[in-house]
Amino acid sequence: MNTPQIICGDFNTDEKKVDNYKGMLTILNAEDGVISGIKKFIFDDESNDAFRSTHPNPRLIDYILTRNSNLIQWISRRVAIIKLKWGKGTEYLSDHNGLETFIVFRKGDYLSKVY
Repeated sequence: MNTPQIICGDFNTDEKKVDNYKGMLTILNAEDGVISGIKKFIFDDESNDAFRSTHPNPRLIDYILTRNSNLIQWISRRVAIIKLKWGKGTEYLSDHNGLETFIVFRKGDYLSKVY
């Protein structure tokens, strides 16, 4: 296939559980990449006021994966913490932080083609 593909979402697969994480990548035939920036966790039940656990375990469970990554010139991934005061002192809008990506494709016309 000659088209780069982006697969992203809430996979609920903890990267610390190596067999499950590698199995997910194999099933999806996808590659993962490094999270840049200071925050490295999507599910952060230690600081997130939308969900608190008695045994906090910050972890990465959502991903931006790629297929045909040789067709991607550059990609960055980072955790995006989106907050807004609401309710009784609550700020976080979800129990997961967001993920954002910036992508530069090797060829600029991938998005202009309709298949």
